[in-house]
Amino acid sequence: MFGLCPLCKKRIALSLAVPQATPFGPYISSDVFTSIKNAVESEFIVQEASVEFGIPTFIVLPCPTKEPFKRLVDKLKPVGYVPFLRKEAVRLVIRAVPKPPTKPPKMSKMWVNLVLFLGTFGTVFYTGYAQSTDIIFLKYLMPNANVIMQALLFTASLLAIVGLHELGHKISCELDGIEASMPYFIPGFPPYGTFGAVIFQKGPPVNRDQLFDLGISGPVVGFIVTLIVMVIGIQMSFFVPESQLALWLKIYPNIQFIPAPLIYNLLWNFIRPVPEGFIPYLHPVGWAAWIGALVTFLNLMPVWQLDGGHIARSALGPRGHRIASMIGIAALILAGWWWLGIFLLFLSWRTTHPGPLDDVSQITKSRQIGALLVIGIIILCGVVWSPLS
Repeated sequence: MFGLCPLCKKRIALSLAVPQATPFGPYISSDVFTSIKNAVESEFIVQEASVEFGIPTFIVLPCPTKEPFKRLVDKLKPVGYVPFLRKEAVRLVIRAVPKPPTKPPKMSKMWVNLVLFLGTFGTVFYTGYAQSTDIIFLKYLMPNANVIMQALLFTASLLAIVGLHELGHKISCELDGIEASMPYFIPGFPPYGTFGAVIFQKGPPVNRDQLFDLGISGPVVGFIVTLIVMVIGIQMSFFVPESQLALWLKIYPNIQFIPAPLIYNLLWNFIRPVPEGFIPYLHPVGWAAWIGALVTFLNLMPVWQLDGGHIARSALGPRGHRIASMIGIAALILAGWWWLGIFLLFLSWRTTHPGPLDDVSQITKSRQIGALLVIGIIILCGVVWSPLS
C-alpha cells in the first residue's frame, strides 16, 4: 500500500502487507500475490516483499540458489508465473512475471517444417549433383560412378550432420523440460546447399547449467557425426599427383584449393596418410564433412545467441559474454567471414542475451571442463593446416 511522506507530501511505496494495484503495470490480486509469496518463502528467506510496477518482487538472503530456485519454478507453474533470480549490487532479487501463453503445436503447422525440409533436401541434392558431375570426377576419377547415388550420399551425409545437430538440442530441451519446436531446415545454395537448421524454444532455461547444456548439445553431436562422415569421406576420396593437378589447373582453371581444418589433417595422417607428392581430392562425402566442420566452428563462436554464445553466457556471465562476443566477432572478421561478423555485431547491438531464469548460480565443475572441450573443438575445426582440392 502507499503512504504520504510527511516531509515532501508525496506518495511513497511502503511494505506490502496486502498488495494493491500500482500506478503502472497490470493489477495483481492479493490471493495471487500471497500464493507467490508463500512459494518464495518456502524456498528462501525473504527480507522484503513488494510489487514493483505490477511485478511481485522479493529480496532474499544470500544462499545456495540452484536447487531451491528449480523447485520454486515448479511451484509457480500452477499459479501461471515465472520467477527470475538476479544479483543486483549485493542483493538477491526474485521477480515473478506472468507466464506468456503458449499454444500447443498443431499438426496443420507441421507442413512448414516438412516443406522446408523438402526444399533443403532439394538444394543439398542439387549441390551434391553439381559436385558429382564435376568434369574431374566424370572424366578421370569416377568415370563409371552412378552420379545420382553420389549426390544422394552427399545429401544424406550433410543432412545427417545438420539434422542430428538440431536433434541434440531437441533432446537437451526435452531432458530439461523446456518446450521446443521441431527443426526448421533452411535451404541454401551451392557450394554448401543449406544454411543449417534451427529450433525454437518456448521457454527459457532455468539456470546456467541448462543454458550450457542447450548450447553444447548440438555442436557436440554434430561434431561426432562430422567425424564419422569425415572418416568415410577420407576413405572415398582420391590422391592426385601434384604434377597431374598442375596439368588439370591449366585445362580446368576453376579447380579450387580449400583450407583443411586441423581435424581433417589429423585424420588423414591417422587413417590414410597422404603420399609425398600427392594432394587429396575430396569425394562429395568428404566435402560434406568439410562443411560440417565449418558449421561446427561457426556455431561455437562465443557470440550473441549462437551455440557458443549460450556456452559463453552460462560460463562467463553477462559481462564475460559481451567480451567473448567482441573477441569472436573479431576472429570471424580476421578469418574472412567479415559479413557474418558484421551481421552478428548488428544483432548483438540490437539485442542482448537474456540469460537463464536463475542467473546467480554457477555451472558445475564438469561443465567447466566441458567448456575446455568446446575450445578444443573450435581449434580442431577452425585451425587451417594444409590445402585440399
